Amino acid sequence: MRNADDVNAQALPDAADALMQPSSDRAAWIPEEMEADKVWLHNFTDRELTEIHEAVENVERERLDFLDIDRDAFPLPHFTARLTEVRNELLYGRGFVLFRGLDIDHTNRRRAALAFWGISMHLGDVALSQNANGHALGHVYDLGQTRENPLQRGPYSREAIPFHCDWCDLTGLCCLNPAKQGGLNSIMSSVTVYNEMLEHSPDLVEALTHPIYRDRRGETPQGMDEWYAIPVFNVFDGWFSANLEPAMTDSVERFDEVPKKSTLEREAIAEIQRICDEKHLSMDFLPGDIQFINNHTTFHSRSAYEDYTEVDRKRHLFRIWLKCFDGRPLSHWFYDRNGPQGTVDRPGGIVRSDTVLTAPLVPSVHR
Repeated sequence: MRNADDVNAQALPDAADALMQPSSDRAAWIPEEMEADKVWLHNFTDRELTEIHEAVENVERERLDFLDIDRDAFPLPHFTARLTEVRNELLYGRGFVLFRGLDIDHTNRRRAALAFWGISMHLGDVALSQNANGHALGHVYDLGQTRENPLQRGPYSREAIPFHCDWCDLTGLCCLNPAKQGGLNSIMSSVTVYNEMLEHSPDLVEALTHPIYRDRRGETPQGMDEWYAIPVFNVFDGWFSANLEPAMTDSVERFDEVPKKSTLEREAIAEIQRICDEKHLSMDFLPGDIQFINNHTTFHSRSAYEDYTEVDRKRHLFRIWLKCFDGRPLSHWFYDRNGPQGTVDRPGGIVRSDTVLTAPLVPSVHR
């Protein structure tokens, strides 16, 4: 893996970005340009698919558990070079990619999950827990949760999810079944949103450079509060990053100890949603599509959807959260969320004292 200092020296502009100044980050893409130039779409070649299937067969022969599968256990001799390029583009460039053409075997969900997991291990370094249950292999699947529950998590409902970020460097999604109608995945460059707001509403940007409280929704590390705070817009060592969690910034106000958001902060968060709703890139997932995004430079959302009644046809995506040790530098706010200073090698994931990593093949009720 490339050394982070080497990457930073090559990728940073001549003058390092700073808060309240326009960002020249390479992740500042324009939706219209992405629509016109599908450089972000990679169709699997026959050779790549053969390597993926051979790697899956090897894992099956060795009877490896998901958590034991790393790059070495999932060799992709030819495809690795391309995946290294994709990783660099995810971390330091455009910040997203869509792979298309993986043939999903619905009679053997484990094989589909192994293919997704193995590819993910070539793009990230560690798979993280996505909830208090320790799910390293997650599921986006309607389990009947709604916003009426203050502990609700978006992946387990069919309601619309506003533009937001996940708590990891890279999020990966693999489509098993699309929805009957709706469920559209949309993304937007958070760098572009920041630059536009800075041009037209600098007071709103300034309001979001200060810590905004968020709700942990019961997924609380030992000895920490039920909430935490982090600015929406950050620049650290010249590197831009954003963190947006509208549902968490709303529900955190159920705690009397947490100060209410100011009128300006509410207006600023609403303005982000307005810009993203107006300007974004949408992807209608097909079975076998695999998307990866960089959460530090990309906001993402999902529209509400209508599902099939048949269980085996319901909308279902695998999900993975990935940590990348050579990812862009992050401010102390990101680290503070996970634990005391000096105890976190790279922030990300949801871990309580009783969390044990697992990789379930079926969706389960989130506690």
